[in-house]
Amino acid sequence: MTNQEKGVKVALISADLGRFRGNPGAGHVQQELPAGWIADSFFLDDESYPARPSLSPRLQAKIPKMLGYEMIPGYDYYIWLDSSFSLADPGAVAWLVQACAGRDMAVFKHPHRGSIREELEYIVEAMSAGDRYLSERYQKEPLREQVDLYLADPAFRDDALYAMGAFVYSKEMLARPEKNVMPLWYYHNARYSIQDQLSFPYLAAGVAGNGFRLATFDAGIFDNRYIAFRAGS
Repeated sequence: MTNQEKGVKVALISADLGRFRGNPGAGHVQQELPAGWIADSFFLDDESYPARPSLSPRLQAKIPKMLGYEMIPGYDYYIWLDSSFSLADPGAVAWLVQACAGRDMAVFKHPHRGSIREELEYIVEAMSAGDRYLSERYQKEPLREQVDLYLADPAFRDDALYAMGAFVYSKEMLARPEKNVMPLWYYHNARYSIQDQLSFPYLAAGVAGNGFRLATFDAGIFDNRYIAFRAGS
């Protein structure tokens, strides 16, 4: 794909359910898109996506994060930004999409750790030390059971971890259910834990045998000029 490709439709999706951070779109820099491109922004909050009694706000927010293409069909590329991120450069959408060219999905490498085992131990140690942020989210989640399940799979190599606060996926992945990692990802968030960085490497490795093509950005999630992070609860 080149920046001159015509008729590219991009959906930018974010959500803040439970009023944790607010609408990141207020901080988006106006985008300069290649000729013929269309980018539509969708922000889901408690008013536009009312609470469902059967789901916690955080698990409900995983639906647009992982199944947004079902809610908003018809786009060539889908960009997800956690509500802690905003577009910080006029070329952000084009840069994010370009990383996914010829691939099914583009993600950022984790900036601090390189395996789900390391991520688990970091979370457990931090909660033991009284980390409120992590404890509120994961204290009652079966994190160790989840990771033990993945590590018991002899076909899985635990040598990757990704920062899943921002990513892009394409309609090419959606056209082939056998390599569409997104429904599996949501299932593992519901079945095991909402710590989605633990499940994604395992699931991505599993669908790779079905032709799933994963790209990584050539910059860090906190170390690029295109998206900006704002700290919050």
